[in-house]
Amino acid sequence: MIGASLLAGSLLVSGATAADAQTKPTLGPDGYGAVKLGMTVKQAKTTGDVVKKRPGHGGCSGWDLKKFPTPKDSVGIYISPNVGLAAIFAAKGMRTPEGIKIGSTVKQVKAAYPRIKRDFHGFM
Repeated sequence: MIGASLLAGSLLVSGATAADAQTKPTLGPDGYGAVKLGMTVKQAKTTGDVVKKRPGHGGCSGWDLKKFPTPKDSVGIYISPNVGLAAIFAAKGMRTPEGIKIGSTVKQVKAAYPRIKRDFHGFM
């Protein structure tokens, strides 16, 4: 489910070059830039890249990446007290290492991920 959360919102390819990929953070299977899945709240805060938006009250707390603020009643990241950083939602401007972004076509996604398959809900 975490992997699905990472890729769910990032569906379009760009003309990003290899040099861009090296200098700009990407939304990949382990996180976004220095913000990595599994990080504790303390570790995530230490990156300086996150801001808290919603307390967890014993469950997941809601956060945003500073570079990608979300509207008032939403969050871009959930951090669980049990498993750490559990979800990063794709935002406009994020790209995967393969160049997929929000707005990429199905054809572009299939070209970037030739082994991709639809899940039982019909999503890729």
